Amino acid sequence: MNITRTSGCTAYSFRVDGKSIDELNQEELVSLYDRLVVKIRDNGISSDVIEILCEELPHSDYTMTSEPCESCGDYVETTTWKL
Repeated sequence: MNITRTSGCTAYSFRVDGKSIDELNQEELVSLYDRLVVKIRDNGISSDVIEILCEELPHSDYTMTSEPCESCGDYVETTTWKL
C-alpha cells in the first residue's frame, strides 16, 4: 500500500494506491485505519497521535473561559472525552 500526500502552492492531494482518499468507501477506510494503527503501534505511539485520535471523537464536555487571559489574551478551553 502506498500513501502519497502532495502539497504546496495551490496543490493538495492525499492518495492511497493512486486513489484519492475521498474516493475510498467505508470498508477501504476501515482497512486503511487498521493498517495505520498497527504500523503506528509497531513504530511507537506518540502523544500527538493520541490527541489527534481523541479530536475525532465526540466530546462529552466542553468549556471555555468567558474572559481572555489578562497576560496573553487567550481564552482557556477544556474538552473532555469519555471512552
